[in-house]
Amino acid sequence: MKQILLSSVKLIKGIVGIADNVADEYILTALQEAQDMGLKRVLGAALTEKLKKLVADDEIGAPENAAYKELADKAQYFLAYTTAAEACMKTTFKLSNLGVAQTGDDNVTPVKIEDVMKVRDDYQAKADAYCKELQGFVLDNQAKYPELDQNTCHAIKAHLIAAYTGGIYLGGARGKIVRRR
Repeated sequence: MKQILLSSVKLIKGIVGIADNVADEYILTALQEAQDMGLKRVLGAALTEKLKKLVADDEIGAPENAAYKELADKAQYFLAYTTAAEACMKTTFKLSNLGVAQTGDDNVTPVKIEDVMKVRDDYQAKADAYCKELQGFVLDNQAKYPELDQNTCHAIKAHLIAAYTGGIYLGGARGKIVRRR
């Protein structure tokens, strides 16, 4: 199966400020997760697949696809910070035939897991803010995207109320009701 990415390693490293010596495969894996699990949750499967198809067919830049190009551009910061949050653990620990091992070097002092989690949480907080902005953009422009059905828009509105990642999520709209129209 061909991997279709809506962003690039170079762009993500530039947005987030990730060092150039971080191996691209860590970023690519995290980007794939951010796109398939994060962006699909935000935009819905149909709209995410439409963007991937336009990128794969190299039609995203066509004038008739200007709305999709604008959406893909709006999604870059969300993808970048979600990727950075996902990459924190991937670059700190690795799976080997010995189990889970912490990566390190003679010249580098590994940080504590609590410090890694603080950095991850910072990236996640930024991703959450860009998520809310992206959701608002999609809802404001939903007429431009026929892939958005009423159920998808309702799910996006519900997530706008409880979009931020927290330590404990009990589900629902946190005491607020979003009514369908």
